[in-house]
Amino acid sequence: EKCTFCFQRILAAETKAQAEKRELRDGEFSPACVQSCPTGAMVFGDLDDPKSEVSRLSRSGRGTTLL
Repeated sequence: EKCTFCFQRILAAETKAQAEKRELRDGEFSPACVQSCPTGAMVFGDLDDPKSEVSRLSRSGRGTTLL
Protein backbone atom coordinates (compact mmCIF):
# COMPACT_ATOMS: atom_id res chain seq x y z
CA GLU A 1 0.00 0.00 0.00
CA LYS A 2 1.07 3.55 -0.61
CA CYS A 3 1.88 5.63 2.47
CA THR A 4 -0.37 8.64 3.06
CA PHE A 5 1.61 9.90 6.08
CA CYS A 6 -1.55 9.19 8.09
CA PHE A 7 -3.43 11.98 6.34
CA GLN A 8 -6.35 11.55 8.76
CA ARG A 9 -4.06 12.55 11.66
CA ILE A 10 -2.81 15.60 9.78
CA LEU A 11 -6.35 16.67 8.93
CA ALA A 12 -7.53 16.21 12.53
CA ALA A 13 -4.65 18.33 13.86
CA GLU A 14 -5.27 21.05 11.26
CA THR A 15 -9.00 21.09 12.06
CA LYS A 16 -8.30 21.39 15.80
CA ALA A 17 -5.83 24.25 15.23
CA GLN A 18 -8.34 26.08 13.01
CA ALA A 19 -11.07 25.67 15.63
CA GLU A 20 -8.71 27.19 18.21
CA LYS A 21 -7.80 29.97 15.73
CA ARG A 22 -4.08 29.28 15.76
CA GLU A 23 -1.32 27.91 13.57
CA LEU A 24 -0.42 24.22 13.58
CA ARG A 25 2.58 23.71 15.87
CA ASP A 26 5.64 21.61 15.15
CA GLY A 27 5.34 18.18 16.70
CA GLU A 28 1.60 18.48 17.29
CA PHE A 29 0.94 15.27 15.37
CA SER A 30 2.91 12.47 13.81
CA PRO A 31 2.23 9.51 11.54
CA ALA A 32 1.76 6.11 13.21
CA CYS A 33 5.18 4.89 12.03
CA VAL A 34 6.93 7.81 13.74
CA GLN A 35 4.85 7.47 16.90
CA SER A 36 5.57 3.74 17.16
CA CYS A 37 9.34 4.02 16.60
CA PRO A 38 10.75 3.19 20.07
CA THR A 39 14.17 4.73 19.44
CA GLY A 40 12.94 8.06 18.06
CA ALA A 41 14.91 7.44 14.87
CA MET A 42 12.05 8.71 12.70
CA VAL A 43 10.97 12.36 12.70
CA PHE A 44 8.12 13.98 10.78
CA GLY A 45 7.65 17.68 10.17
CA ASP A 46 7.96 20.72 7.94
CA LEU A 47 11.37 21.02 6.29
CA ASP A 48 10.50 24.55 5.17
CA ASP A 49 10.22 25.73 8.79
CA PRO A 50 13.79 26.47 9.91
CA LYS A 51 12.76 26.20 13.58
CA SER A 52 11.21 22.72 13.30
CA GLU A 53 12.96 19.69 14.73
CA VAL A 54 12.99 17.88 11.40
CA SER A 55 14.57 20.89 9.69
CA ARG A 56 17.23 21.17 12.38
CA LEU A 57 18.02 17.46 12.14
CA SER A 58 18.17 17.53 8.33
CA ARG A 59 20.86 20.21 8.45
CA SER A 60 23.07 17.99 10.60
CA GLY A 61 24.02 15.80 7.64
CA ARG A 62 23.63 12.58 9.62
CA GLY A 63 20.03 11.85 8.64
CA THR A 64 18.29 10.40 5.62
CA THR A 65 15.41 12.25 3.99
CA LEU A 66 12.45 10.29 2.67
CA LEU A 67 10.12 11.92 0.16
